[in-house]
Order: sequence, then structure tokens, then C-alpha cells
Amino acid sequence: MAEGRLTARGKGKRLKVQLGAFDDLMGRATRVLPDDYHRFRLLPNSQADEAERERQDLQRLQGVLDGTSPTGDGKRDGLGLPAKFSEALRKRIAYELISCWVQVRTVEVVLEGIAGEFGGADPLRPQVRDELEETKQRLLTLQERLRFLDMEVVLREPLAEEVEELQRWVRERAGVGAYGA
Repeated sequence: MAEGRLTARGKGKRLKVQLGAFDDLMGRATRVLPDDYHRFRLLPNSQADEAERERQDLQRLQGVLDGTSPTGDGKRDGLGLPAKFSEALRKRIAYELISCWVQVRTVEVVLEGIAGEFGGADPLRPQVRDELEETKQRLLTLQERLRFLDMEVVLREPLAEEVEELQRWVRERAGVGAYGA
């Protein structure tokens, strides 16, 4: 290599320069790594047992990520980690939607009972009633949107025990007698 000149082959976009010569010219150490260098860690022979344990641990972790059997037999369970997370998230979303719906409906049923005690008058202030209706509508909208993700969430009415529990709580806080549901 003459001063400031590099050995090269090709022209234009196909120009190739020797990396070592270029690094020498730039005054830096040459470091050659394979494309998948992140999958390897070089250890001295004295650490061969440790390296083998680490390799096996990483294989098991890869099995969890791509859904192969943890026994190492190569069998797939059909669900890699992202799919397992997705399935768990779908179940959790459905559970939470149903839970919120039941809570809103339980409040409505108890409020209907209170209104019956007062000749049908709504016990809620208009702003609070609007918020309750808006919450109910948002839950129904979420249910509809989940259908586009192939998630059929069936909303249920509150159980008698759930209504009775809220009625008891309201009576205790309000210091009033029993009212119908």
C-alpha cells in the first residue's frame, strides 16, 4: 500500500477495499465478526463445561420463544412465546370487559331498586347518570371492536349474589332499610 492508497478491486458500487488495509490507514484495530456474531461467545477451553451449560440454557430459552418442547425433543406445541402472550392477553381482556360490564349492570340494577323506593325518581345526578351511560356504551363499543379481532365476548347480567352484596353495601353506607331490586 502506497501512502494514502488502498488495494481495491472493482469500480463504482462494486468497489471492494481490504478492511485490514483501510483500518490501518484510519489507525484503528481490525475487528472481523460474522453476521450472526451475537449468537456466539468465545471462551477458553478451561471454561468448556460452563460454555456447554450456557449453550443448553440458551437452547431451552430459544425453545420457549419459538414454541418447541422444553424436553429438547424438537416437538412444537404450536405456540411460541409471542402467541402465548397474545392468547393470555386475549383472555385477560375478555375477563376484564365482562367484569366491568357486570359492575356497571349491578349498579344499574341497584339504582333501579332505589328508584322504586322513591316513586321512580332517578337517585343519580344527571352528570353521574350520563357518565354511567357513557361507560356502558364504551364497554359495548369495546365488545364490538373485539369482534373484529375474532374475540367473541359474551356479556352477562349480574348474579343475584352480586346484586345483594352491593345492596348491602349501599344500605350500610346510607343507613336505610331494605329496598327491592
